[in-house]
Amino acid sequence: MALTLTVDHAVPRDLIVNTLRLVWIEVRRGAGPFALPFLLVVAWWGANRLSPMGTISGLLWPSSSLNVAYASVLLLPVAGGLLAWEGSREHRRRMGDLLVTMPGHAIRRDVARWAGSTGWAILAYALLGVYELVPVARAATWGGPRWDALGLGIAVIAAGGAIGYAAGVIVPSRFTPPVVAVLLFGLVVGLGAFQEDDVLYDLKYLSPYSAFPYWSEDIGLYQEIEPNLFMPMAAWMLAIGAVVLAGVALRRAATVRTRSAMVAAVVMAGIAMTPLVPARQHETWSGAGQPIPYEPLCQTETIEVCVHPALESLLDDYARSIGSLVEPIAGIPGGPIRAVPSAGGQSGLLPDGTFAFFMPIADSHPGSISASWLALELVSDPFGHSDGSTNERVQSCPGIPTNAQYVAMTVLVRRVSPELTRFQRGDDIVTCEIVNDGGMSEWPRSETPEILAIRNEITAATDCFSALTLDQQRAWFAVNLVALRAGELSLEDLP
Repeated sequence: MALTLTVDHAVPRDLIVNTLRLVWIEVRRGAGPFALPFLLVVAWWGANRLSPMGTISGLLWPSSSLNVAYASVLLLPVAGGLLAWEGSREHRRRMGDLLVTMPGHAIRRDVARWAGSTGWAILAYALLGVYELVPVARAATWGGPRWDALGLGIAVIAAGGAIGYAAGVIVPSRFTPPVVAVLLFGLVVGLGAFQEDDVLYDLKYLSPYSAFPYWSEDIGLYQEIEPNLFMPMAAWMLAIGAVVLAGVALRRAATVRTRSAMVAAVVMAGIAMTPLVPARQHETWSGAGQPIPYEPLCQTETIEVCVHPALESLLDDYARSIGSLVEPIAGIPGGPIRAVPSAGGQSGLLPDGTFAFFMPIADSHPGSISASWLALELVSDPFGHSDGSTNERVQSCPGIPTNAQYVAMTVLVRRVSPELTRFQRGDDIVTCEIVNDGGMSEWPRSETPEILAIRNEITAATDCFSALTLDQQRAWFAVNLVALRAGELSLEDLP
């Protein structure tokens, strides 16, 4: 009598439910809970020690979002090492023969193990996001989270986990996890470090490290982030993860489905790679993203001072500090009548009296280099003359103050920071007359007797100028500001 075997085909709903149960088992029983404290430390260190956090980042959504997303670059190799350990678990426990007898394709167990363990790395990333961004949500007055950058972080961690898991399955050794972590870190950072003359330069933007260009605190306020590779990079990371997981499925069983999945994943990776290479299409160095429209907030302190609405809480400090800085030259011929934030770092005193300032200046940092550069832009003119012509001094030393300009800018900065006697060594601006070198190629400069003598003259002139009353300073600037900005005055022309 022949027996008829019946095979019950699981419906898709049952497959999904059973796979989720496997994921939950991996979440509870894997190595992820033990690795979570280390993952949190790595995430926090990446966001607060390697990324350019600053004095106002806690007010701004774009820079704060990038700080969190940047942590994923360090979580990638750590997640890869953790998943390499999980991928080699069958071999360590000698469970391969037992698991082969289980019904269903082994890729279900692989996906469950990858998802369950990678979830702990993503949880660390999410907790970092809550820790960093909840205070921003309370303080920010403009904009919202950069979900594209934050989403890229999740894709980066998922891809790192997939690569590590595949390595653990293919090379099941106790040495695989640390080797994978080191190699992933070297690959990610190494690709991002390629310069234009390197042989593999065009592969630079295949690394998630390159998706995060160096950013200032006010990135994403005045102009769009350039190059914005968050979404293309996320697609590339997900495609890489799909390729390696398809490779694991193909290694488990070479069937029509696994071969088709591998082909589809490779095609998807090729499509995702296209917007990222060659690297030269992203290396414009113009810094000129599309302007972001906004309505400034203004306050009058000596002159009208306007700021981006995201910096509303700093408006009082900006207005008071800039108002004090420009008081001796406000409203006189060639002087500022209004201060507005600049975009893209293009700053200076415009012919119509608008002072476009870029660097933050507040009472909490009165003697900072920001104040000195703002003062320099007020007392110097890169064009040399109002008619656009340039004199020989300006042509030979562009951007370097003359002795007279150095004295004037120091006098202005002392209004913001009265205790300032002279700029510290690191912030000291050496004038062109002292070094007789427009290139300023050597630093630090040796203090020769000639340089020391001229420095003493500058110090004496600065003290004399600072001792004048505000009305006396304004009277001198009213007559001489245009010539001072053109670089035509010397120490002998100062009051």
